Amino acid sequence: MKRSNRFHRAIVTLFGVGLGWATLAAAGQEPVFQGGFGTPSPQAAVTVEPEENGYVLYSPISRGTSDDSGSDDGAQLSLKLRVSNTGLSSLHLTKTIVSFAGPPFAASAAFETDKVISPSQTATVHLQDNVVLPGVNFNFKLSEPPPHHVIIELHFLGYNQTVSLARPLAPHQNATVEGSYLFPAKHSDLKPGEFWSGSSSGIASHHDDDERLDFDMGVVRWDEDEGKWKGQYPGKDGTENTDFLVWGKPVYAVANGVVESLVNHIADQVPGEAGSSANTVKIRVGDEVVTYLHLRQFSIPAKLKVGDPVSAGEKIGEVGNSGHSTSPHLHFGVRHAPAGMSANLRPSLFRNIHLIDRTRLDPEHVGGSPWESVNGKSLTWVKNAIWPSSAAPSDARGVVR
Repeated sequence: MKRSNRFHRAIVTLFGVGLGWATLAAAGQEPVFQGGFGTPSPQAAVTVEPEENGYVLYSPISRGTSDDSGSDDGAQLSLKLRVSNTGLSSLHLTKTIVSFAGPPFAASAAFETDKVISPSQTATVHLQDNVVLPGVNFNFKLSEPPPHHVIIELHFLGYNQTVSLARPLAPHQNATVEGSYLFPAKHSDLKPGEFWSGSSSGIASHHDDDERLDFDMGVVRWDEDEGKWKGQYPGKDGTENTDFLVWGKPVYAVANGVVESLVNHIADQVPGEAGSSANTVKIRVGDEVVTYLHLRQFSIPAKLKVGDPVSAGEKIGEVGNSGHSTSPHLHFGVRHAPAGMSANLRPSLFRNIHLIDRTRLDPEHVGGSPWESVNGKSLTWVKNAIWPSSAAPSDARGVVR
């Protein structure tokens, strides 16, 4: 990645020579170490994910109507580092600082990392922050467009110098011609009053590590008696899988691809009891693998085999409650997984859907509510209602008495 000397001088001035600034290196290059004269340098090599062609990738977030992103649209960033000890002595990584070179301004964050790395070993370090739930780490929430560079500083015990690197930010595009995926469900399978739902993990999620850009998706409807959105049928208490609106809903291939793996025989557990292995379908789309988890036992078509091609929109199973799941839902995620390489997290971008912040959706006048058309972006941070269609729903899809 080319850079101007003027830009480099400006950044060094901004952060200080003592911070150990790195050149804006392309992917695979080691950072530059700086510090006081005569002091040893920590022997460490660092790579960043998600990164492609020297750019750290972020997820463009769909426009929300009550989020706090600081802009009409937002950006979500999740960082994963691999820190390799290339020296002869153990390294103790004590702190990692993430900051941003703007405009626009974005707050920096410091993480007490506490990783001891033996010689010739590599440690994986996940970095993330959440401004809505202090003390709970998920992902960085930025404005769109975000700052132009992210700066990562690693502090090691016993060394005056830091290991630092900077990477330009760029929006991710999925491995399709359109750069995004279809939604894994269809509006034609919803009953009147029902909508899909699934929020970006910037607000709340049990996901961690390589699942931080994944989604747990369900179906919701307005409960007039309780005056709130619920995922269960009226009068049901959630003790049976059939109490949930999403149970048995068909799911579909989001793009043309090839079945990479599948599991179909795991029994669904009752709500409240989490299992281990889940019924799963993984579909390779170019250098990405799309994963569907917690499918209903034996719902994957028997004709579907590993190595088979699938077409966008083809049914591949039904929502269940298998695996590490306490209630029926669809876990959906994307990994960058070129042949022969390890998989790394990637954003899921969607097209031809409409969504809305549930607080702005009038169940009595669905068609008159401020739906947002989504093409090439990920889902909102706020709790939403999703209509998987290029056309917004009409009032006929509203609350059913």
